[in-house]
Amino acid sequence: MSNSSLRQVSERAGVSIATVSRVINDSPSVSPNTRARVSRAIRELDYQPSFAARTLAKQSTDTIGVIFPNLDDGFFVDVLKGINTAAFESNYHLMVAFGRGPADEIKLISQYLQQQRVDALIVMNVDLPSRFAKSLNKYSTKLVLVDRPIENANLTSITMDNYSGAAQMMEHLIVDHKYNEIAIVTGPDDTYDSIKRLDGCMHAAKKNGMSINPNRIWKGGFTEDSGYSIICDILTQKTELPEAIFALNDNMAIGIIDCLTENNISVPDDIAVVGYDNIPLADRGNITTVRTPMVEMGHLAVDRAIDLIKSDDAKKLINETCLPTELIVRSSCGCNKKRR
Repeated sequence: MSNSSLRQVSERAGVSIATVSRVINDSPSVSPNTRARVSRAIRELDYQPSFAARTLAKQSTDTIGVIFPNLDDGFFVDVLKGINTAAFESNYHLMVAFGRGPADEIKLISQYLQQQRVDALIVMNVDLPSRFAKSLNKYSTKLVLVDRPIENANLTSITMDNYSGAAQMMEHLIVDHKYNEIAIVTGPDDTYDSIKRLDGCMHAAKKNGMSINPNRIWKGGFTEDSGYSIICDILTQKTELPEAIFALNDNMAIGIIDCLTENNISVPDDIAVVGYDNIPLADRGNITTVRTPMVEMGHLAVDRAIDLIKSDDAKKLINETCLPTELIVRSSCGCNKKRR
């Protein structure tokens, strides 16, 4: 690693230290000949500019921070793909961290904002206490929330229409298939996506004159294992199965279908199973689901972050954007059974 200094570069190029600094920070006030001379000296001496010094001079890190609660879910992976693509297109670097629970996530957010390590921070589906969230506007680092807006916090957020997507799926099961007995497998109680999706289910059921039996609302964990375990337990108890099961994410739907298949129960001939999110495995398994704009959410989060960074009055740009979802009909609901 080179130990060359800024002074050595200036002496090699025959210019002042200030001129070298202007070249490093891409100032337009340097002539092409001088820029070429300084650049050649930097290469010859293998000079590595101090990141801290460049940041101080530019008042910018050219970096966007991203905080995720975990990376176990395919949903988060696709959001990160969108974030990475948009950052690359706009010449921004990413600094990604994964929290180890609510307390650690709040600590990470505080550190990123207080230390100004990034120009903007994207926070994915983290449950922030309202009082803490409302205090975040005091920092110069811009903040964008993804998939979990906070009321009255005056923060920019990117969400998806969980409610309408779930309602549309329920109407498909009730109206198009005439199913009278439908079970719903939820995610954890404190999960924003699960809460909104369950609300959409209940609305659609009520709208179409159906009452969902509380005993048919089964609590899952948004994982394949939880979906598998729920159905295996029900089969062990010899409880009568409903006509259809709506798992509020695809991972649980896959686990449910695995258990049913192992017990010689055919989907969709014996029971319909549908999911939510449209992860790649849902397509391969012919699972009827709801497409969520995962990559688009990540891309838009970066676009919004950069808009906030570059704005002279970022407060005017603060808003909540809700992206639409889309019903994807395959064969697991009972449609298109002959699809190959």
